[in-house]
Amino acid sequence: MNALKHVAAVAQIPEVQQAFAEATALAAELTLPMFKHMRDQNGVRQFQFLTAPATSFLRVHLPEKFGDDLSAIRQTIVEANRTTNR
Repeated sequence: MNALKHVAAVAQIPEVQQAFAEATALAAELTLPMFKHMRDQNGVRQFQFLTAPATSFLRVHLPEKFGDDLSAIRQTIVEANRTTNR
């Protein structure tokens, strides 16, 4: 439980919030044109970034929805993150 308090405290630091917001904005800026092209030319419906084990960091196709844990429904993501060399 102590770890949760620490995480909650770190999450309240404005500089940390800004760093994550800037990373999200940069990722969206860099990949949105690519996603739109793939969507229009190839029918791609989703483009997203996840953090381990399977938390949505950025859905390029739906940027207002993020932060949800997909591990219960996307076991392949959990397995890929578990077995990929880092």
